[in-house]
Amino acid sequence: MDVVEEIEKSIEQLPSEDRKRLLRDLWVKYESAGDAAWARILEDPAPRPALNAVAEEIEKEIAGGSFKPLKSEDFNR
Repeated sequence: MDVVEEIEKSIEQLPSEDRKRLLRDLWVKYESAGDAAWARILEDPAPRPALNAVAEEIEKEIAGGSFKPLKSEDFNR
């Protein structure tokens, strides 16, 4: 049994309230880690031509009144 399987088995044995708390706490921990990664990217002075191009495109759409909400697949260019 690998480590992940051991963890899964242990989680399954937890009382329901403990499982809920664990899931909530893990979500908060890793969600904020993602926010920190974005903060580092946005604060980094290194050029990011692809990100800048998307931002400029959005600014033009907003100014022209044709802005459409972004979808995750819009970033797969």
